[in-house]
Amino acid sequence: MYSIASMSAADAAAYEDILDICFGPGRKAKISYRFRDNVPASSEFCMSAHADGEGLIGAIQYWPCRVNNLRAELLGPIAVLPHWRGRGVARALVHQSMARVAEAGVDIVVLVGDPASEGMDL
Repeated sequence: MYSIASMSAADAAAYEDILDICFGPGRKAKISYRFRDNVPASSEFCMSAHADGEGLIGAIQYWPCRVNNLRAELLGPIAVLPHWRGRGVARALVHQSMARVAEAGVDIVVLVGDPASEGMDL
């Protein structure tokens, strides 16, 4: 069983290891990381998934951005440990975080990435 909650500072630090596992050590060379350079994450929308007895198993992050005059959030990265994929963890992270985004009145969510990349098993 797993639970979804707001991402803590400790989760954010531990999430780096999961991102390396899911996307590889060269992940920061991807174009999507240029949009995040020197921009703090939107902590009110970032969420973590924890499994009983295992700790952090995945998470989702958001980053503020603008699209024309619209308030926007850049979704990603989202990643779930390989042995937890296919159990609805990523789907729950997306649905619960998007509900927060909508409730906050964000106009648009932007996704930049490769849908074939590992870690995106929705």
